[in-house]
Amino acid sequence: MEQFDSRYFHGEGKFFIGDRAADGTPQNLAFVGDMSSVEINPDVQREDVIEKVTGDSAVATSYNSSVRYTLAVAMRSVKPSHLKQALQGAETDITASSVTDERHTVQVGFFTGLKYLKTSNVVVTQDPDGTATAMVEGTDYKLYPNEGVLEVLSGGALNDGDIIGVDYDYAVQSRVEADPTNVAKYAYFTGVNKADGDRLVRCEIYKVRFSPGAVSPITDQRQDISLQGQVENDMTRAAGDRLFNWQQAE
Repeated sequence: MEQFDSRYFHGEGKFFIGDRAADGTPQNLAFVGDMSSVEINPDVQREDVIEKVTGDSAVATSYNSSVRYTLAVAMRSVKPSHLKQALQGAETDITASSVTDERHTVQVGFFTGLKYLKTSNVVVTQDPDGTATAMVEGTDYKLYPNEGVLEVLSGGALNDGDIIGVDYDYAVQSRVEADPTNVAKYAYFTGVNKADGDRLVRCEIYKVRFSPGAVSPITDQRQDISLQGQVENDMTRAAGDRLFNWQQAE
């Protein structure tokens, strides 16, 4: 009979993080890429009242003293626009261009990082404010052009504390600057239930405050970027519907 039917869930779909308008509605929802998982986790603290009448010291009643929900997101994609969400930063698209006289103080046997990567046509000059002398690649320094790094070689013309000027071209690239904020966001999932005939589902979390995710530059396997957010009561909404909702097509 229908009342004994069960439904199972295996969700897949798209997850967005956006801004909140003054009235609590979502604005500027941004897709944050492929996800390993999205979880809304409850943390319920219960208070027990122990009665002191019968001598049994039994629980007379219990109640929820606090109810908290956290939103845990495991991001797979590290596209700049997706990484921007994890780092709570700003994304800058950098067009191909050139740099003239980028200054660095060098030490023999150490590396110097240029401002940009994917460099070409690099020219290094010693003492650019004095008697400027062009340095020789392979003798005075070793260049790692893709990384945007040069190594000062021992036995060359460069000495500890020398100032160099570097001219170079660089290719198109992007930059994400981490800039954690404490701004509440609107989170939004829309997808399908693979275990129920691809039935459409949607979940909206009205107000969540994220902590920036951890990024590991070196790993021995594919990395997920974990985002943790505290779900807050959205007082712009009616009582009983201030945390999140779950919708599904019938």
